Amino acid sequence: MKRVLRLLLLGVGLGGVFAQYRLQGVVKIPQQPEVSTELRLSPGHLHYIMETSFQGKPVQMEFFFTPEKAYWIFPEEKRAYEVQPQRPYPQPVEKARLVEQLGTGVSKWELIFPKQLRLVTVWDSTHAFDWSRWDRYLEEDRLGAAARHFRLGLPREIIQYQADTLAWHFQVKDIQPYKSVSDQVPYPVTSESPIRLKGR
Repeated sequence: MKRVLRLLLLGVGLGGVFAQYRLQGVVKIPQQPEVSTELRLSPGHLHYIMETSFQGKPVQMEFFFTPEKAYWIFPEEKRAYEVQPQRPYPQPVEKARLVEQLGTGVSKWELIFPKQLRLVTVWDSTHAFDWSRWDRYLEEDRLGAAARHFRLGLPREIIQYQADTLAWHFQVKDIQPYKSVSDQVPYPVTSESPIRLKGR
């Protein structure tokens, strides 16, 4: 379950600096159900919502990040659990190759990383979202790796290969401006582990 959960995440661990956006898309993982995703981005928080199925039942998971803390949200309980994110494993890009210029500010790239990790990504720099303050959550692969490399902008598509085998595919269907109401987590918070609580 932990491996599946990690793969469902985008690599965010689990105009300018003030640009805010809502991204809607799908994540496809070989031999796993398709995952609908919504990512709300603002300078003060990242709110990640995903819907999929597990053992034939619908599942919705939400994560809320601020620059200082991370939370796992359970809307049905109206509660949020403070969690400790995994420390990122920054991997420098060994090679970045422009594959195709798709339009003004939109281009397709191949990024080669250590450990036989390869990303093919369509990156849109016309949306100048700044990822620099989210470094502590950007992991070594998926969106985290692309955001570490490009720093400004938004993904349109990211395909990850491990040793030339398709591992993960994120496709953005829609990007819209987003106006956040608050940078506070929307439910009361407990520091007790949600995994331990669910296992009782």
